[in-house]
Amino acid sequence: LPRMLPLFRAGLGGSLGGGRQWTSWIHRDDAIGLVGAALADTRYDGPVNAVAPTPVRQRELAAAVARAVGRPAFVPVPAIVLRSLLGSRAALLLTSQLTVPAAATAAGYAFRYPRLDAALTASVG
Repeated sequence: LPRMLPLFRAGLGGSLGGGRQWTSWIHRDDAIGLVGAALADTRYDGPVNAVAPTPVRQRELAAAVARAVGRPAFVPVPAIVLRSLLGSRAALLLTSQLTVPAAATAAGYAFRYPRLDAALTASVG
């Protein structure tokens, strides 16, 4: 988010590649809370995905960040541009990974920010 905000605040934000790739996210308060819960609660056993329960498509993420800063998100970054700038690291932004917090949900973790818009509003101010 800190790397995205300057571009979005300048009105230069937009989706990456085709924008259809799934993006998991988590508010820092929930990340900290989830780690604490996993350390303290014996119901957590094994790996725990520290992600919010509502993954979004990359274009939805861009639109939500734009709303949070009150700017449009109409400048998509084509995949070819990302690949030329980042090389093989562009795959991290262009591939889809649908990750859900199955262990956290099963253990009853109550997310403070389960929805992206609320998390961004709290983070961006």
